[in-house]
Amino acid sequence: MHEIQAKLNEIFHQYMLMLRDPLIYLAIDEDTGGFAEIEKLGIKLAKQRGMVSAIKLDKAKKLTEELESIVDFKEEPEIGLLIKINAIGIYMILDDATMLSTTIQEAIFLTQRSRVPYLELCVEGLKLFLSHRALNTIDNQLEALANRIDEAEHPYYRTSLIVIVGILYMRNRQFDIALDYYTLAYEIAESNQLSAVSLEISLWILMCSAELKKIELGEQFYAVGEDLISHIRLPQYKFAFQHYYGRLKMSQEDYPAAVLFFQKSIASYKKLSHMGYSIYIESLRIIAEALNKVGDPKSALSYLMEAEEVIKTQNRVEKEMNLNLVIATTMVELDRWDEAISRLNTAADFYRKHQKSDRLLVASRLIAKYHAMKNNPQEAYEVMLEVDKINTQTIYEIQQAHSQFSADKLRHITQESREMKAKYERLVKEMSRRTYERFSGKSEAAKRVVDAATLAAMQKDASVFLSGENGVGKKIVAQMIHYGSEKSTGDFHNMNCAALSPKELESKFFGEPNKSSNEGQDNRGYFAIAANGTLYIDEVTTLPMDFQARLAEVLECGYFQNRNTGSREKVSCRIISSSTKNMLNLVRGKKFNLNLLNKLNVLEIAIPALRERKEDLPQLVENFVRNISWERGKSMPKLEHSFYTRLSDYEFPGNISELKNIIEQLFILYYKPMWNAEILENITAFKESKVSLHSLLEHDLEEIDKDRIRQALRKTGGKQKQAAKLLNMSESTLCRRIQKYGLKR
Repeated sequence: MHEIQAKLNEIFHQYMLMLRDPLIYLAIDEDTGGFAEIEKLGIKLAKQRGMVSAIKLDKAKKLTEELESIVDFKEEPEIGLLIKINAIGIYMILDDATMLSTTIQEAIFLTQRSRVPYLELCVEGLKLFLSHRALNTIDNQLEALANRIDEAEHPYYRTSLIVIVGILYMRNRQFDIALDYYTLAYEIAESNQLSAVSLEISLWILMCSAELKKIELGEQFYAVGEDLISHIRLPQYKFAFQHYYGRLKMSQEDYPAAVLFFQKSIASYKKLSHMGYSIYIESLRIIAEALNKVGDPKSALSYLMEAEEVIKTQNRVEKEMNLNLVIATTMVELDRWDEAISRLNTAADFYRKHQKSDRLLVASRLIAKYHAMKNNPQEAYEVMLEVDKINTQTIYEIQQAHSQFSADKLRHITQESREMKAKYERLVKEMSRRTYERFSGKSEAAKRVVDAATLAAMQKDASVFLSGENGVGKKIVAQMIHYGSEKSTGDFHNMNCAALSPKELESKFFGEPNKSSNEGQDNRGYFAIAANGTLYIDEVTTLPMDFQARLAEVLECGYFQNRNTGSREKVSCRIISSSTKNMLNLVRGKKFNLNLLNKLNVLEIAIPALRERKEDLPQLVENFVRNISWERGKSMPKLEHSFYTRLSDYEFPGNISELKNIIEQLFILYYKPMWNAEILENITAFKESKVSLHSLLEHDLEEIDKDRIRQALRKTGGKQKQAAKLLNMSESTLCRRIQKYGLKR
C-alpha cells in the first residue's frame, strides 16, 4: 500500500508541474532525459492529461493507446484508473457518448481491484454523470459523494473530485451549489499555481454566473479566463469563453452584445478541429434566440437551419427534436405557418410519446393557434383540452416534488448557501489580487521569463538567481518558481537583506537561543523556518563579505549549525536570490564572493525592464485597471487610445511597480469615467515638460526620488515599512535608497 501511494504521489507531482504550463511540459522528451522509470511513467500520464487540457485530442488518444500497452492493469489497477480517467476527459470534449460510457464502465471495473479507496471517488462521480443523463434523482448519492471529498488529500485529485461534484450539481441545474464547489476548487488550484485547472474552473464559474445572473462575478472570471488563455497560450479555450460570455450578456438582456460574442464563438470554433459539436450547436441555437430578441428572425432562422444540418449527423433524436421545435417557432415569427405546422406536429408526437410535458405545451399551443387561424375550431378545441390536462398534471407534480423537502433540509440548504456565498465573495477579492500579481505579457521577452521560470521549477533543488532592475517583478517570478516546484509543499519565505544590520544576519539565517529573545518570537532562523520550502534572499549583494564566505560554506556542505536547537541540520530549502547589480563586476571588484555566486547562480533568469517590453503595456494596464476598480468599488474607466500613447512615451524607471502605482494614484486622486492622455498630466513624472523621463538629468531624477521618499517618511512618522507601501516599492529598495541618498530614517 505504501509503495503504490508513493508511486501515485510521484505521478501527481508530475501532473502538478504540467498543469502550471501544459505546452512547455508537453515539449519534454521523457525517453532521452535520463529520467527514472517511475518518472517516465508519471510524465507520460501527465502528458496524457496535458493533451486534454491543451485540447490536442488526436495525440491524447495515441498516447492513451501507448499507455494501455505498457501498463499491466491487473498488477497496477490504480495506474489503469488514471489512464481511464484521462481518457474520459478526451471523450467528454469530443462529445462521444458511446466511448464515454464504455470508458467509464472500464474504470468502474478497475475500481474493484484498486487498493487506494479515494481513487474510486472520481469514478463514482462519473457513474452519476452517466445516470444523470437518464434521471434527475441523484441527490442522495451526490450528497454522499460530496461528504467523502476530504478522503482525497492530494491537491490535484482533491480539486478534480470537487470539480466533478460541481459538474453534477450543474447538470442537475443546481447552479448555486455548483458555484460553491467551483469556487472552492478554484481556490485550491490557485494556491497551487495550477494555471490550466484555474482556466478550466474559470469557465465553469462563468457558466454558473450566466445561469444565476451574477453579472459582476461573471465579468471577473471572463477577464481571468482571458488572462490565463494568454498566460499559458491556450487560444483553444476562446470559443467556450466567448460562448458563455454571450450567455452572460443574454442574462443581462444585452442582446446586441450577446450576438457579437456568439458570432466570435462560432468563428473561433470553426478554426478548431476534432471538437465535439454540442457547444457549437448551442451557439447556433442561442444566437438565433438573441437575434429574435433584436427583431431579426430571418437571420435567426439561417443559424438554426445550419444547426439542424450539424445535429442530423449526431444521431441525437431528442436534441434534434428540440431544435426542430425552435425552428418551427421562428418560422411562426416569420409568418411561415404552413412550413411550421408539420414540424410542430412531429415535435408534439415525440414529446407526447416521451412525456416531455413542458415542450409539449409549447408545441400544442402553437398548433391550437394554427387551427384557430385556419377556422378549424374543433381541432383547436381538442388541442387546448390537452394543454389544460398537461397544466393540471404539471401543477400536481410540482406540489409533490416540494413536499419531499423537509423544513430542516430547507433550513440547512439556506444556511449553507449563505456561508458559501460569503466564501466566494472573499475568493473573488483574493482572485483579483492574485491576477495582477502574476508575471504576464504577450511579448517575447515576457514569454522567455515565464518559460524560464517554469523550467526552473522543474529542476527541483537547483538554486536560481534573478537579475533585473527595481520593480521588474523579481519576487513574483520567485513565487512562480516556488509554487511550480516540488518544494511548494513548504512555504515561501522572503528575506529582506537590505533591511538587516550585520548583527542581525546571524540570528536571521541560523536562529538564536530562545532565552535571548522575546517570548513568542520565532527564533529558529530562516534556514529552519523555510525547511521543505523556498527561501528568497532579496538583494543578496548587501550581505557583508565575511558573511558571504560563511554562507558559501554552508551551501557547499549542505548543513548549518542551528543556534536555536544547538544541532547540525541539513539545508532542505530551495534558495532563490536576486540583485539589481551586475554580479560579475562586483566579483571583479572583490565586492562579492565568487564561490557564493557559483552556489546561487546554478540557473539565472534575467528579467527585462518594462521599457524593453512596451508591447505588454496594454495588457498590464488593463489588468491593473480591472482589479483595482474591483478593489476600490469603482466602475472600470474607458481607456482611450491617447492614454496608451502617452504611457508608451514614458520610460518607467520604476518598471511594473511604478506602472501599478500610477494606476492606483489615478483611481484614488484623479478618477474619471474616461481616461485619456490629459489625465496623466496629474502625475508628477508626466508633468515634467511633457517629455519622457529619460531626457531629465540624472541629478534631477535623484532629487525627485529624494523628495518622494522624504514626504513618505514624514507622512508615516519615519516607519519604513509603511513608507515603502505608500511608495509602492519593497522595503529593501527603500532601505537601499535611504542609504544611497544619506537620508535620516
